[in-house]
Amino acid sequence: TPTHGPGTVTSTSTMTATMTNTQTVTNTFTSTATPSLPTPVLTKSPFTTNLPPNGLAYDGSTTIYAAEGTVGTTGGKIEKFDANGNSLGTMTTYDGTHSFSQPNGVAYYSGHIYVVDQMSNTVYEIDPATNSLTNSVSTWTATGGGPASFAGPEGIAVDTNGRVYIADTGHDYVEVFSSSLAIISGGEFGGLGSGNGKFNNPSAVAVTIGSGPTTQIYVADASNQRVEQFDGTFSYGSQFPTGSGSDVYG
Repeated sequence: TPTHGPGTVTSTSTMTATMTNTQTVTNTFTSTATPSLPTPVLTKSPFTTNLPPNGLAYDGSTTIYAAEGTVGTTGGKIEKFDANGNSLGTMTTYDGTHSFSQPNGVAYYSGHIYVVDQMSNTVYEIDPATNSLTNSVSTWTATGGGPASFAGPEGIAVDTNGRVYIADTGHDYVEVFSSSLAIISGGEFGGLGSGNGKFNNPSAVAVTIGSGPTTQIYVADASNQRVEQFDGTFSYGSQFPTGSGSDVYG
Protein backbone atom coordinates (compact mmCIF):
# COMPACT_ATOMS: atom_id res chain seq x y z
CA THR A 1 0.00 0.00 0.00
CA PRO A 2 1.78 3.21 -1.13
CA THR A 3 1.55 6.34 1.00
CA HIS A 4 2.86 9.79 0.11
CA GLY A 5 4.43 12.41 2.40
CA PRO A 6 6.40 15.54 1.74
CA GLY A 7 9.40 14.53 -0.34
CA THR A 8 9.05 10.78 0.34
CA VAL A 9 7.25 7.76 -1.04
CA THR A 10 6.56 4.85 1.37
CA SER A 11 5.51 1.46 0.00
CA THR A 12 4.32 -1.44 2.19
CA SER A 13 3.60 -4.92 0.83
CA THR A 14 2.47 -8.08 2.62
CA MET A 15 3.13 -11.67 1.46
CA THR A 16 1.31 -14.59 3.03
CA ALA A 17 2.25 -18.24 2.42
CA THR A 18 0.51 -21.40 3.71
CA MET A 19 2.93 -24.14 4.66
CA THR A 20 2.31 -27.82 5.30
CA ASN A 21 0.85 -28.84 8.68
CA THR A 22 -1.49 -25.79 8.42
CA GLN A 23 1.30 -23.29 9.30
CA THR A 24 0.86 -19.75 7.98
CA VAL A 25 3.81 -17.37 7.64
CA THR A 26 3.27 -13.64 7.03
CA ASN A 27 6.10 -11.30 6.06
CA THR A 28 5.71 -7.52 5.73
CA PHE A 29 8.23 -5.40 3.82
CA THR A 30 8.39 -1.61 4.08
CA SER A 31 10.68 0.67 2.09
CA THR A 32 11.01 4.45 2.16
CA ALA A 33 12.68 6.40 -0.63
CA THR A 34 13.01 10.02 -1.63
CA PRO A 35 12.06 10.43 -5.31
CA SER A 36 14.47 12.15 -7.65
CA LEU A 37 12.83 15.23 -9.21
CA PRO A 38 14.20 17.18 -12.18
CA THR A 39 15.84 20.49 -11.39
CA PRO A 40 13.81 23.35 -12.89
CA VAL A 41 15.61 25.49 -15.42
CA LEU A 42 15.06 29.19 -14.70
CA THR A 43 15.85 31.78 -17.31
CA LYS A 44 15.44 35.54 -17.16
CA SER A 45 12.40 36.82 -19.00
CA PRO A 46 13.17 39.27 -21.80
CA PHE A 47 10.05 41.23 -20.88
CA THR A 48 10.51 44.41 -18.88
CA THR A 49 8.68 44.64 -15.53
CA ASN A 50 6.58 47.64 -16.51
CA LEU A 51 6.11 46.52 -20.12
CA PRO A 52 4.01 43.33 -20.10
CA PRO A 53 3.34 41.44 -23.35
CA ASN A 54 -0.01 42.34 -24.88
CA GLY A 55 -0.35 40.82 -28.35
CA LEU A 56 0.95 37.65 -30.00
CA ALA A 57 1.38 36.49 -33.59
CA TYR A 58 2.88 33.38 -35.21
CA ASP A 59 4.25 33.22 -38.73
CA GLY A 60 3.15 29.60 -39.13
CA SER A 61 6.70 28.33 -39.40
CA THR A 62 9.49 29.53 -37.13
CA THR A 63 8.78 32.73 -35.24
CA ILE A 64 6.46 34.05 -32.53
CA TYR A 65 6.11 37.82 -32.17
CA ALA A 66 5.07 39.44 -28.87
CA ALA A 67 4.05 43.10 -28.62
CA GLU A 68 5.36 44.57 -25.38
CA GLY A 69 3.99 47.82 -24.01
CA THR A 70 1.62 49.22 -21.41
CA VAL A 71 -0.63 52.25 -21.00
CA GLY A 72 1.19 55.51 -20.33
CA THR A 73 4.65 54.08 -20.96
CA THR A 74 6.85 54.78 -23.97
CA GLY A 75 9.65 52.60 -25.28
CA GLY A 76 7.65 49.57 -26.36
CA LYS A 77 9.16 46.78 -28.44
CA ILE A 78 8.48 43.56 -30.33
CA GLU A 79 10.10 40.42 -28.89
CA LYS A 80 10.82 37.50 -31.23
CA PHE A 81 10.94 33.83 -30.15
CA ASP A 82 11.24 30.44 -31.79
CA ALA A 83 8.57 27.77 -31.27
CA ASN A 84 10.37 26.54 -28.13
CA GLY A 85 10.40 29.97 -26.50
CA ASN A 86 14.04 30.78 -27.20
CA SER A 87 14.69 34.46 -27.83
CA LEU A 88 15.44 35.44 -31.42
CA GLY A 89 16.02 39.10 -30.64
CA THR A 90 14.20 42.32 -29.91
CA MET A 91 12.79 44.92 -32.30
CA THR A 92 12.88 48.30 -30.56
CA THR A 93 12.97 50.43 -33.70
CA TYR A 94 11.95 50.21 -37.33
CA ASP A 95 13.79 51.81 -40.24
CA GLY A 96 16.74 52.13 -37.88
CA THR A 97 15.61 55.19 -35.94
CA HIS A 98 11.84 55.21 -35.37
CA SER A 99 10.66 53.85 -32.01
CA PHE A 100 7.40 52.29 -30.89
CA SER A 101 5.36 54.10 -28.26
CA GLN A 102 2.96 51.47 -26.97
CA PRO A 103 2.58 48.42 -29.25
CA ASN A 104 -0.55 46.64 -28.13
CA GLY A 105 -1.37 44.19 -30.92
CA VAL A 106 0.55 42.31 -33.58
CA ALA A 107 -0.46 40.11 -36.52
CA TYR A 108 1.40 38.30 -39.31
CA TYR A 109 0.61 37.99 -43.01
CA SER A 110 2.70 37.03 -46.04
CA GLY A 111 6.14 37.80 -44.63
CA HIS A 112 5.17 41.02 -42.84
CA ILE A 113 4.01 41.87 -39.34
CA TYR A 114 1.34 44.45 -38.53
CA VAL A 115 1.77 46.35 -35.27
CA VAL A 116 -0.94 48.39 -33.53
CA ASP A 117 0.75 51.23 -31.64
CA GLN A 118 -1.99 52.35 -29.28
CA MET A 119 -0.32 55.49 -27.93
CA SER A 120 0.59 56.91 -31.35
CA ASN A 121 -2.77 55.83 -32.88
CA THR A 122 -0.95 54.21 -35.79
CA VAL A 123 -0.78 50.79 -37.43
CA TYR A 124 2.54 49.78 -39.00
CA GLU A 125 3.34 47.15 -41.63
CA ILE A 126 6.94 46.02 -41.09
CA ASP A 127 9.28 43.58 -42.80
CA PRO A 128 10.68 41.66 -39.79
CA ALA A 129 13.67 40.39 -41.78
CA THR A 130 15.03 43.92 -42.15
CA ASN A 131 12.96 45.84 -39.53
CA SER A 132 12.01 48.22 -42.33
CA LEU A 133 8.67 50.02 -42.58
CA THR A 134 6.53 49.04 -45.56
CA ASN A 135 3.32 50.97 -44.87
CA SER A 136 1.56 52.76 -42.04
CA VAL A 137 -1.85 54.31 -41.42
CA SER A 138 -3.09 56.76 -38.81
CA THR A 139 -5.61 58.81 -40.82
CA TRP A 140 -7.72 58.05 -43.88
CA THR A 141 -10.80 59.19 -45.75
CA ALA A 142 -13.94 57.72 -44.23
CA THR A 143 -16.77 56.13 -46.22
CA GLY A 144 -18.77 59.34 -46.01
CA GLY A 145 -15.88 61.38 -47.42
CA GLY A 146 -14.67 62.94 -44.18
CA PRO A 147 -11.36 62.47 -42.38
CA ALA A 148 -10.97 59.53 -40.01
CA SER A 149 -8.34 58.45 -37.52
CA PHE A 150 -7.78 55.96 -34.69
CA ALA A 151 -8.50 56.58 -31.01
CA GLY A 152 -6.48 54.17 -28.89
CA PRO A 153 -6.66 51.07 -31.12
CA GLU A 154 -5.83 47.77 -29.42
CA GLY A 155 -6.57 44.54 -31.29
CA ILE A 156 -5.64 43.39 -34.79
CA ALA A 157 -6.21 40.38 -37.04
CA VAL A 158 -5.50 39.56 -40.69
CA ASP A 159 -7.60 37.13 -42.73
CA THR A 160 -6.39 34.79 -45.48
CA ASN A 161 -7.10 37.43 -48.13
CA GLY A 162 -4.88 39.97 -46.39
CA ARG A 163 -7.67 42.14 -45.02
CA VAL A 164 -6.52 43.82 -41.81
CA TYR A 165 -9.06 44.26 -39.00
CA ILE A 166 -8.36 46.86 -36.29
CA ALA A 167 -10.32 47.14 -33.02
CA ASP A 168 -10.53 50.95 -32.78
CA THR A 169 -11.29 50.94 -29.07
CA GLY A 170 -11.86 54.63 -28.44
CA HIS A 171 -14.17 55.04 -31.44
CA ASP A 172 -16.09 51.79 -30.78
CA TYR A 173 -15.59 50.54 -34.36
CA VAL A 174 -13.71 47.83 -36.21
CA GLU A 175 -11.86 49.35 -39.17
CA VAL A 176 -10.93 47.15 -42.15
CA PHE A 177 -7.95 47.79 -44.44
CA SER A 178 -6.20 46.06 -47.32
CA SER A 179 -2.85 44.36 -46.75
CA SER A 180 -1.17 47.62 -47.83
CA LEU A 181 -3.19 49.49 -45.15
CA ALA A 182 -5.58 51.28 -47.50
CA ILE A 183 -9.11 51.54 -46.11
CA ILE A 184 -11.48 49.28 -48.04
CA SER A 185 -14.87 50.44 -49.29
CA GLY A 186 -17.39 50.18 -46.47
CA GLY A 187 -14.60 48.98 -44.20
CA GLU A 188 -16.08 50.07 -40.89
CA PHE A 189 -18.67 48.43 -38.67
CA GLY A 190 -19.96 48.73 -35.13
CA GLY A 191 -20.47 52.05 -33.35
CA LEU A 192 -21.19 52.86 -29.73
CA GLY A 193 -24.10 50.98 -28.19
CA SER A 194 -25.23 47.79 -26.49
CA GLY A 195 -27.50 46.40 -29.19
CA ASN A 196 -26.63 43.68 -31.70
CA GLY A 197 -23.63 44.68 -33.80
CA LYS A 198 -22.69 47.61 -31.55
CA PHE A 199 -19.60 47.99 -29.35
CA ASN A 200 -18.48 49.61 -26.14
CA ASN A 201 -14.66 49.55 -26.05
CA PRO A 202 -13.90 46.75 -28.52
CA SER A 203 -10.51 45.42 -27.47
CA ALA A 204 -9.63 42.45 -29.68
CA VAL A 205 -10.58 40.85 -32.97
CA ALA A 206 -10.05 37.40 -34.49
CA VAL A 207 -10.95 35.87 -37.85
CA THR A 208 -11.42 32.34 -39.14
CA ILE A 209 -9.89 30.87 -42.27
CA GLY A 210 -12.10 31.68 -45.22
CA SER A 211 -12.72 34.20 -47.95
CA GLY A 212 -15.39 36.81 -48.54
CA PRO A 213 -18.71 36.19 -46.77
CA THR A 214 -17.52 32.83 -45.40
CA THR A 215 -14.97 34.55 -43.15
CA GLN A 216 -16.16 34.74 -39.56
CA ILE A 217 -15.09 37.76 -37.50
CA TYR A 218 -15.13 37.72 -33.69
CA VAL A 219 -14.85 40.94 -31.66
CA ALA A 220 -14.23 41.18 -27.90
CA ASP A 221 -16.74 43.84 -26.85
CA ALA A 222 -15.11 44.64 -23.52
CA SER A 223 -17.50 46.93 -21.68
CA ASN A 224 -20.59 45.14 -23.00
CA GLN A 225 -19.10 41.94 -21.56
CA ARG A 226 -19.53 39.78 -24.65
CA VAL A 227 -17.99 38.49 -27.87
CA GLU A 228 -19.85 39.32 -31.08
CA GLN A 229 -19.65 37.36 -34.34
CA PHE A 230 -19.95 38.85 -37.84
CA ASP A 231 -19.64 37.39 -41.34
CA GLY A 232 -17.26 38.56 -44.05
CA THR A 233 -19.71 41.24 -45.20
CA PHE A 234 -19.60 42.71 -41.65
CA SER A 235 -23.17 41.62 -40.93
CA TYR A 236 -23.95 40.75 -37.31
CA GLY A 237 -24.57 37.07 -36.62
CA SER A 238 -24.56 36.21 -32.93
CA GLN A 239 -22.96 36.83 -29.55
CA PHE A 240 -21.81 34.95 -26.47
CA PRO A 241 -22.13 34.63 -23.55
CA THR A 242 -25.73 35.78 -23.23
CA GLY A 243 -25.62 36.46 -19.47
CA SER A 244 -23.85 39.17 -17.48
CA GLY A 245 -20.21 38.87 -16.47
CA SER A 246 -16.91 40.65 -16.32
CA ASP A 247 -15.40 42.85 -19.02
CA VAL A 248 -13.99 40.89 -21.97
CA TYR A 249 -10.48 41.80 -23.13
CA GLY A 250 -8.26 40.24 -25.76
